[in-house]
Amino acid sequence: MKSDLNARIKACLQEENFGSVKDEIEKIILEFKELASNEKKEKLEAFVADGDSPEDFVMPQDPADLEFEALEQTFRDRLKKHKESERRNELENYEVKKELLKELRNLIDNEEVIGKAFANFKSIQERWNSVGKMAAIPYKEVQHDYRLMVEEFYYKIHIYKELKINDLKKNLELKKDLIARMVKLKDETSIKEIEILQKAYQLEWDNIGPTFKEEWEGIKQEFIAASRALNDKIKNHYRGIRDRQRENLDLKTALVEEVEALLVKFPDSSKDWQNGANKIREIQEKWRKIGFATKSQNEIIWERFKAACNQYFEQKREYFKGLKSTQKGAGEEKRKLIEEAERLKILPENLDDFDWGRRTNDFIRIQKKWKQLGSSLRHEEQKLWKKFRAACDEFFESKSSYYNGKDDRLKENQSKKEAIIAELQKWTPEGAKEEVQEKLKAFSAQWSGIGYVPSKEKRRLQDAFSEAMDSVLDKLGLNAEEKTELLFGQRLSEIKNNDDPIQSLKSERKRLAERLNKMREKQLQYENNLSFFSDKSGNNPLLKEVKEKAEEVVAQMDDIRKLQKRLNIEIHALEKKATEEAEASSSSEESPEA
Repeated sequence: MKSDLNARIKACLQEENFGSVKDEIEKIILEFKELASNEKKEKLEAFVADGDSPEDFVMPQDPADLEFEALEQTFRDRLKKHKESERRNELENYEVKKELLKELRNLIDNEEVIGKAFANFKSIQERWNSVGKMAAIPYKEVQHDYRLMVEEFYYKIHIYKELKINDLKKNLELKKDLIARMVKLKDETSIKEIEILQKAYQLEWDNIGPTFKEEWEGIKQEFIAASRALNDKIKNHYRGIRDRQRENLDLKTALVEEVEALLVKFPDSSKDWQNGANKIREIQEKWRKIGFATKSQNEIIWERFKAACNQYFEQKREYFKGLKSTQKGAGEEKRKLIEEAERLKILPENLDDFDWGRRTNDFIRIQKKWKQLGSSLRHEEQKLWKKFRAACDEFFESKSSYYNGKDDRLKENQSKKEAIIAELQKWTPEGAKEEVQEKLKAFSAQWSGIGYVPSKEKRRLQDAFSEAMDSVLDKLGLNAEEKTELLFGQRLSEIKNNDDPIQSLKSERKRLAERLNKMREKQLQYENNLSFFSDKSGNNPLLKEVKEKAEEVVAQMDDIRKLQKRLNIEIHALEKKATEEAEASSSSEESPEA
């Protein structure tokens, strides 16, 4: 229970020795959070099972959670103060040890006691020998005492040296024994045992006294080698753990990515959903066999893995809950797509003017939509698919057949257009102007009805045709405005006979707008050129030429605007007619049967 865990945290916080309970409090906090997480998961699953969306879930507030947050904050505050106190103690201990090192350095640098004793003895001896003669009786007594003291001095010096040699010898044996134990410790399998004993051996080495100078360098190098071997073993052990943890993190990350890949595009059939679920269970089994990842990432990667698995299974439950309803809706939508495909597969007679790209995009669009709909009911899915595929196949086969013979048709069209140009060039207009104009319209209609020619010949043929038409119009004595009106009227008739006249008229309007923009640029250029003439009189032939060109451009711009106006009227009329027909059709469909 959460309340029991809070009570345990309170009890630990009342302990005076905070350092002895901080690890226990950390464990209780982790236990509380795990319990809260499991409780939240259970409530969320119950919430979703009732048909609610996971995004709408809000965890109910629990007084125990609020009490826990306050206790955790108290713990964090005390932990912070505890660590600050530990840092202060460490600094104080450091200062004490620095002072002890100074004392030790002073002791080492001072003159050795035995050396000082010898120096004093020599001084006394020198001063003794420098003293003059004495009476025989006191001399013998004094000399006797002097000799005894000299013997006693040398005896004590001898004893001191023997003791010192014994200490050096004993210390050497202790150091060798310690090194032997360190070498043997390398075979220990428990790294914790090695770490504990290595620290103890280091302290023991430091507390053993000095040994013989001639032995010191060798014994010291043996100790360093033994210590280094233990350090290497410890480092290699933890390096191996870190390497394995990094490998485990890589393995776990790969498993997470496998699950997340299943979330990119959810299945569209119950079989695929079940296959995905089985795959995730296999991945979960692999996960359980992998050890811990790195400390900083282990919990993060676990939460990521758990969230990905939960998301898949939640979506799977939702899918099967609404599967039947979705399949019925998909069936209705697929029937509509079949009707659209049946309509789109019907092609016009003149395939050269047909927009194959646009119709192909229409089929690609409905094919994508078909895939996005998912499966319909099992007993009708195959029937619907066969009808839809048959309509699509029929269109693409027609398209393939058309493009397979396109080159031959283009060359044939080129020959037909060249024949029209030749006939037009030889024709001499006779009779009434109206009859000639009707004949020209017939030429134009025949020309437009032929279809496409090879791209490299298109401009040449169009220029030749326009030149031949202009030649005939010139023979009729038509002015520029009449010629434009006649040719544009023919162009409108051609456009209105296209499959999509509204779109074709809009394309023509766009082309005229582009021409008008270019004319404006010319107009600005001529006006700019005129500003450079200092002599504005009409005597300058160059000035006169520029003015005429500028006026001609203005006239052409007026003509284009008139044509644009006519196009707008035609487009508006056709759009209005299409709207009325659509409304009439809709009204007819909605009216009840008689």
